Amino acid sequence: MDRRTFLLGASVAFTTIAGCGSADDADADEPNQSEEMEESLENEAENETAESAGNESNAPVDDNSSGDRNQSGNESATESAAEIPGFDPAAFAVDSDALTIEEITRDGETVTVRAEANTLDREELERELEAAGQTFVDAIDDVAAFTEAVSTVEWDVRYGGSELAEFYIESEWIAAYEAGELSESELADRIAGTVSMA
Repeated sequence: MDRRTFLLGASVAFTTIAGCGSADDADADEPNQSEEMEESLENEAENETAESAGNESNAPVDDNSSGDRNQSGNESATESAAEIPGFDPAAFAVDSDALTIEEITRDGETVTVRAEANTLDREELERELEAAGQTFVDAIDDVAAFTEAVSTVEWDVRYGGSELAEFYIESEWIAAYEAGELSESELADRIAGTVSMA
């Protein structure tokens, strides 16, 4: 099994996630779903902040930039991913203002990637998620060892601390595609079927 196969599966998944909710874009009378979701999530984040403001009134203000948050998140991810066979966590560095990798963990045969989206712009998020997926695949330095140890890669994408989307990719689907048992569209359909939007 080669990197091209993993890259295809990852790219299909990220494109599917970023494109969710866009089927009605052609209907000019419908409200913009991205704007509605952003407003809802921002309101929820503001409410949570207001509730905890009393306990944090004396806390120092953190004015770190998005780049600083990305660096911190990637350091945490590197520490958590150290025990994944065939995966080089040091090579999985996402340099993006739109997306922060918060954590990568492994529980048995399941790897979970937790990411924080810093935008709800569909096109930008699509680009950044796909780039993150490519970086993840490039960080697999021993595909055989990785697929032997990992059966599922789950992605948990959040915005403002609230769940935005979840999806997963089964290694057996990618293996079936590599063997010609699944077409590209069938693989895409299986991945799309796992997408859960908040």
